[in-house]
Amino acid sequence: MTVPRLIVAAITVAGATTLSTTVTLLSIQPRLTAATPVKVTAIHPSTANKAFRPPNNPRRRSGYRTTTGTRQGSCVGDSETAFTILGPSETMGLTASTRPSFAWYLPPSETAYPVQFRLLAPNERGIPAPIYTTDLDYADGFNTYQLPAEAAALSPGIEYRWQIVVVCDAGYLSRSLNQERSFELVSPSTELQQSLATATTAAEQALAYGENGVWYDAIAQVAQANTSQSIAVRQALLAALAEIESEDELFQADLLQLSAQ
Repeated sequence: MTVPRLIVAAITVAGATTLSTTVTLLSIQPRLTAATPVKVTAIHPSTANKAFRPPNNPRRRSGYRTTTGTRQGSCVGDSETAFTILGPSETMGLTASTRPSFAWYLPPSETAYPVQFRLLAPNERGIPAPIYTTDLDYADGFNTYQLPAEAAALSPGIEYRWQIVVVCDAGYLSRSLNQERSFELVSPSTELQQSLATATTAAEQALAYGENGVWYDAIAQVAQANTSQSIAVRQALLAALAEIESEDELFQADLLQLSAQ
């Protein structure tokens, strides 16, 4: 399947001249059936493509993948937009926080299925094992969850994994939807610290993190955006991630669909 690229990724930063425009996301099969107009706040294209710059030579994910039943036609309904957790798929995403936030999207559902958040780390044999689990409410749209104080703080140099599990049938857990991503803790660079020192809004903080390759802290700032500036940055981050997720065309299509919201 060929996935068309997003024509424009629109964001706003301090000091940039803004304008109002409409971006059209071309139809993506099978997710979209028609072009979807999106009202955003735009800036100069040379700045728009800087929303997320992945680190040089990112670490690849390792080991067995546990993701199952992640696409349409599941217990969450045959929605145009699939259940999607927001993070790099083939490489390890980065966070500079010992208690990071994680973001995902759930489509509308007539049933409020139980949802679980799980954090995994390698055990003494190097096998990923849960170190923190909590139950969450099903809420359609963009969701976020911050690792709480009672969870063990993260350490650098470890491949952590996080999962969102939608329990479709408590009597048959094998029918649950489970998506997983890997990430690691890094120290903030001097450039990132300098950018954050001048950032005054969530959107500017998201751009500071994104331009320095720190995905999870970037998307956490704007995942549940409620201003035009933050929504535009979220759209740009998701479109930028979609551009580099060429190994998984379905995930790429989901990201492009979400970048229109």
